[in-house]
Amino acid sequence: MSTAALNSLPAWSDIAVDEVRSFRRIAFDRQLRAGTVLARAGMATAGAWLLVGGQVELILETRQCGMVIERLTPGAWINSGCLVDGGPATFTAVAIGEVQAWLLTADGYRHMASQPSALARRALRQLIQASVHDAAQLGAVVARVQELTASLNRPLDAEDLFKLGFSRLVLGPPVGMAGRNVAGPGCSSLS
Repeated sequence: MSTAALNSLPAWSDIAVDEVRSFRRIAFDRQLRAGTVLARAGMATAGAWLLVGGQVELILETRQCGMVIERLTPGAWINSGCLVDGGPATFTAVAIGEVQAWLLTADGYRHMASQPSALARRALRQLIQASVHDAAQLGAVVARVQELTASLNRPLDAEDLFKLGFSRLVLGPPVGMAGRNVAGPGCSSLS
């Protein structure tokens, strides 16, 4: 990734060349095909992704249904919470068309955080902002589900979920390394 590629992203416009070099040492640059699953809800993940090119859909999954919560564009972090709290992915993230993204693993994050720098402060601030944003997106869906449940005075069924905007999950098996649930550091889905 060039300095210009990071400079084109929101909140990275003033990045210095030495910061780009530092990021290259701790993150994995990946070109991913349409349909590649970057994270699967409820499952451990390889790390957080910084979207550099293309678009990724965030999908909230429940039972056999899913709802597209948001379409992410370059500059967005995907699955940031795993680095902040070590937990599984909250949403499923699927590449829409060809995507360029950088994968920051937990090891890379710990290395970066252990060395105070402008890059560490920038990335930590962005990861926390992305986690707060994800929580707000989830909160809005939960509120709609709670409102519908209260108005019906019964548990929701599949038809109710469809009315809220969920659809049947049509995600096939994740594209990526054999034996892995999501794209990881050692794979490139375009190779």
